[in-house]
Amino acid sequence: MAGTVIVYPMQHDQEIYGAIITGEHVFYVTANGKPEYLDGQANFNQLWLFKNDVWKMARILSYNHHPAAYANSRKEIELPADKLDALAGEYNSKQFGSFRVKRSNNVLLLTAGNQTYTLYPQSGTSFFTKERDLVFEFIKDASSKPIKLVVKEHGAIADEAVFVK
Repeated sequence: MAGTVIVYPMQHDQEIYGAIITGEHVFYVTANGKPEYLDGQANFNQLWLFKNDVWKMARILSYNHHPAAYANSRKEIELPADKLDALAGEYNSKQFGSFRVKRSNNVLLLTAGNQTYTLYPQSGTSFFTKERDLVFEFIKDASSKPIKLVVKEHGAIADEAVFVK
């Protein structure tokens, strides 16, 4: 990661024979043809040795692995209350069962069990969360009533729910 790398030269009698490099690195995942996404972050230490006019990495340590911080890049827009209210209701998916969507001021709240997600509008039918890379796409019929909700995580479909009432 830019700005985290530090190089510590190792020398004997004013001659550099090695270096220790420390910093942070990130990990990306590509699975089952889905788009690549940032998945994790960790610290690293590397030992490099200079022998026979060649630098060679001798040891690598990667530690303190944890999820990478999510940086939301989506832009929130304002929608009229009636447009938000039109998407409210009960939805049902095979993965999560029944859940409710309701308007709260200028956003939608999706509640499934004891979990509540705040959905911010980015268009009249597309919403996102700021904490994770989740996008919720409401599919409407010809009369503009919701019929389905498609949930995407990291750009790939994670779940689909049908509008119940």
